Order: sequence, then C-alpha cells, then structure tokens
Amino acid sequence: MVRLSVLTLPFVGGLLLAAASSAQAEVPPPAYMGATPMPRTAAFNVYKTNMLALREEALKQQAADGGALSAEHRAAFQRRIDHVEAVYKRRWHDTVDIR
Repeated sequence: MVRLSVLTLPFVGGLLLAAASSAQAEVPPPAYMGATPMPRTAAFNVYKTNMLALREEALKQQAADGGALSAEHRAAFQRRIDHVEAVYKRRWHDTVDIR
C-alpha cells in the first residue's frame, strides 16, 4: 500500500491533471474566457466597486508605508488597476445596451 502525504497530493493531482489535459485534443478557449455579457450599467458598477476597493487598499498601504507608496507597492497597484480596466473595457465591449 502506497501512502501519500498531504503535501504530495497537490503535486500528484497536478501531474494527473496535466497528463489528462494533454491527452485530450480540445478546442482552445474563447479569447475572453470568463467575460460575461451584462448591461452597461452593471459593468460600470462592477468597475467602480473594484476601483474604490483598490483605492481604499492603496490608502491603507500608503499609510503603512509612511505617507507615500513604495515603488514596489506602486507598481503592484498599477498592475491591479490595469487589470481592472482591461476587464472593464472587455465587458463594456461585450455588453448589451438596454435603454
């Protein structure tokens, strides 16, 4: 009987998953996987909520950094802002205008 520790299970599971997925010939996912068509107002509300949450987190980090964000934290927040904006633009493009 083979005993696997808890630490090796994710590794073994990942190997099995990689082997199974490489064995199947699947159609590649759509270009915007996970983008859900929604009304434009909903897309904007999600964007606004995400940006306000990032702002609050950045203000807390700024206070923790002594009044100004460090270069590393500034770059990290900019990457997150860029991601939120990219998702918003994609959702806006895929939205339905319901007037």
